[in-house]
Formats: sequence, C-alpha cells, structure tokens
Amino acid sequence: MSVKVVFFSRNGNSKRVAQKISSALTCEMAEITTKISWKFFWGFIKGGYYTSTDKSLDIDLLGEVKSDDELIIVTPLWAGKACQPVRIFLRNHNNPATVVFTSAGSISTEKDGLGHIKGTYDIVKKFENEDDVIKNVIDKFSNN
Repeated sequence: MSVKVVFFSRNGNSKRVAQKISSALTCEMAEITTKISWKFFWGFIKGGYYTSTDKSLDIDLLGEVKSDDELIIVTPLWAGKACQPVRIFLRNHNNPATVVFTSAGSISTEKDGLGHIKGTYDIVKKFENEDDVIKNVIDKFSNN
C-alpha cells in the first residue's frame, strides 16, 4: 500500500497544502478537477450551493489512484463540508483516507458520511495553524 495525496483547490490554498504534504512524504499527487469555474465571488456562491444541495457534477482525476492506495485528501471547506467535487470522488473510491480541510475561518462540521475516513484535520487561516497541522499529518504518515 502506498500513500497518495489527492486534492481539489478553488483558489490555490488546498493545492499549496497538498504540495507541502506530498513533498515531505515524497509521494505522488492527484488533482480532482471539474469543467465548472469556481473562481471569484460567483464561484464561492456556486460552491456553497453545489455542496449544500448535494448537486451532481462530473469530475476528472489528473493522476492515478489505485485501489490499495491510502489517501490524504486535501479539500476546501464549502458550507461546512468537504467541497462537492471531493464528496463525489469519495463516493466513488473506497480507499482509506485522511481528510485535511482548508478554510479561512471555520472548522468542518462533517466528520461522518465521507466514506472510509480514518481521521480529519482542519487548517484554519484565522488560527494560523497551517504549519502545525501539516506537521501532524506528515508525522502520522511517516510513522506508518
């Protein structure tokens, strides 16, 4: 079993976190993408709508995830939950996963219902805890 970092990023924050974790663990990354633009104010509103209403959408994966990979999922927090593209990805994959939420000011309210989740972490900009959380994630997977 190998570790892989899978991420979705609306504005680059989750991508930056995923790159830091992937680099420290020397593991591969895969990016979840959609054909929808999530940029700027309307992207923010659209993201909250899609997530809070569980709206269906098509996702693509840039990279490969094998059935025996253990995943570190990095996702922005939308409407208190993992963003909709990540929620759809998790429904389609049964890999054991640890989820790292990124947000400006809130912590995740969703701890169950995301599939085979082994743990969650919250990086919150106003708490200035990004480096500490990343270190905790790296330590968890370095000791496996």
